[in-house]
Amino acid sequence: MRRFAAKTVLSFDPDAAGQGAAVRSCELLVEEGFQVSVAVLPAGEDPDTFIKRHGGAAYQDRLRTATPYLDFLLERSAAQQGDLRNPERRLAFLNSMLEVAARIPNAAARDQFADRLAHRAGIGEEVVRDEIRKAAVARKPALTVNGSSAATGTGPRLPGFGELTPAERDLLAGLLLEPERVMGALDELDDRDIQGLSVQPILARARELAGQPPDTIPARLMERLNEREVALITEIAARSTSRALAQDCVQMLRLRRFERERAAVQREIDQLQERGGPSDEGAIDRLWQQKLTLSVEIERLSQGSNL
Repeated sequence: MRRFAAKTVLSFDPDAAGQGAAVRSCELLVEEGFQVSVAVLPAGEDPDTFIKRHGGAAYQDRLRTATPYLDFLLERSAAQQGDLRNPERRLAFLNSMLEVAARIPNAAARDQFADRLAHRAGIGEEVVRDEIRKAAVARKPALTVNGSSAATGTGPRLPGFGELTPAERDLLAGLLLEPERVMGALDELDDRDIQGLSVQPILARARELAGQPPDTIPARLMERLNEREVALITEIAARSTSRALAQDCVQMLRLRRFERERAAVQREIDQLQERGGPSDEGAIDRLWQQKLTLSVEIERLSQGSNL
């Protein structure tokens, strides 16, 4: 199938057996890199009866507006767990979703899923992203009650830095091993792209060295870093064997920034909608337009990402 199409839409009966079949089929397709959606039909209908009652055009509309698989799975799992304000149910919900996230092959898609999962569970995006990254590496996803995980990543993890993304690690290694290429790529970043990252101070100091002779960059950079930062970048460079292109790494950092901004906009929308005041309608409309603009940019960067 992958030779003929990149996108699939599944349409099963809406009963428990049909929904279970949808989940199993989706998991197989997602692992193979398909973009998967699920056409949800009303209770008591199946594709045959729906077309007989409502016509082929109505069914085609259901296919066109099908729910992306990960959104479908989030809502299905949340409904099964019930009240997610209950800590035990929220933990069960998160663990079940980590199993799904570990099978998502694309890093950008995993980060997008992390934002949606964090919003649905009502916890911080960075916490969820970190757990998903570890789950994707270790394929042993499991949260403990205190929010930590037994899963471990393969990258350096020094106090204060956490688990770095492949893009962050490759850029740090490249600053020592191929500074000319990395410095050229860093020119395309702005302060917002690295804001909030644990490696922000290192990348910020590297960007201050723009225009310096490339062969002097490693030594000049190390002079500007503290002991922990020197230990981190040295260890990463020592472990580095193959690296992604610096341009791809920069693109991934920009993608994650837009995803953070979109998540922040969604939180504002949710707050205004919960308040429900008529004076908020204009603000909600503006936020929806802002979210749409960010989503378009995220889609563009995701399609061009090789990480």
